Amino acid sequence: MTGNASGGAPHLSPLPFRLSLATVFAVLSLSLLSFSPSSFAQDYSPIERSLLAATDTDAADPQGGLNWSSNPSYPSGWTGISWYDIDSDGVLRVIEIDVKDLQLAGSLFLSGFEYLSLLSASGNQLTGVVVDSDPFLYHLELFDNLLTTLNMTEAPALEYLDASFNDLVALNVTNNPELKTLNLNKNNLATIDVSHNLKLTDLSADDNYLSELNVRNNILLERLSVQNNYIASIDVSENANLKTLTVWSNLLMTIDISENILLEYLDVDENNLAELNVGSNVNLTELYANGNGLLELDVSANSDLETLSIRDNALASLESISLSSRAPRGMSRNIPCQTCGP
Repeated sequence: MTGNASGGAPHLSPLPFRLSLATVFAVLSLSLLSFSPSSFAQDYSPIERSLLAATDTDAADPQGGLNWSSNPSYPSGWTGISWYDIDSDGVLRVIEIDVKDLQLAGSLFLSGFEYLSLLSASGNQLTGVVVDSDPFLYHLELFDNLLTTLNMTEAPALEYLDASFNDLVALNVTNNPELKTLNLNKNNLATIDVSHNLKLTDLSADDNYLSELNVRNNILLERLSVQNNYIASIDVSENANLKTLTVWSNLLMTIDISENILLEYLDVDENNLAELNVGSNVNLTELYANGNGLLELDVSANSDLETLSIRDNALASLESISLSSRAPRGMSRNIPCQTCGP
């Protein structure tokens, strides 16, 4: 989208700059014609470095640049750039960049955007994204690109990062203490360090090459999904706020979820579990434990359980399952469990 802006905004505090959706729409409805070319001068150079004349490191575009088709002489009409007169002094600053699905190829340099808060560059062919001196950047969408490494140390205000569906082999989020949501699905990561991300509530790293993951410091974590990896052991004893845990298709032989009282959704399909204790998980509503080696299962304490899927185990019959007085949906004490055994 093309961002138009006018005055009226208060001076920013030292917090990440954010506009409500209603404010953004109001901003976009105003004309930029009243602003002189000098109004755009302060952020013209960063845009020029980032999009107008960015280096194409993989030579996908023989003409150079990122294939960004905006006219350099017409900043008010630049595709995907939202401007705002932050101090009501006639000087416009870039607050959002939305360049998703534009077939951009090469490296994107984000440097010197003093008030940039949001970047959406998903659905392109970017091979690099460099973030440097962007203190207010808190929302970053980079999914579905060709990124192999990502360093977020110069974005200390970052709260949301989606870098899924890339080719990442390295990621640095150690200097992002505000990070709350991190999506790294479908990459090539062997390790992830989230020990410094103490505010993290949602972590997804499905379909990677992880053999271990330390989330002991992430005590606010509510959702953890690491399906289809190579994890042999995971400690979630410090994650008391966890509500959703998805670890199917790993190498787990045991899992201790006794401290996860708030857990509502558990998927441990396709592991090597011989036993599973869900006696403490009284809020559990969905349990998937297909493709393990379970001999028995006690769900008598799980009165809220609505879905129980336990195919391809060593359970001989429904008698191997201790049910509460309220049987899970689709199951009965008196009907043999045809899908419990191998």
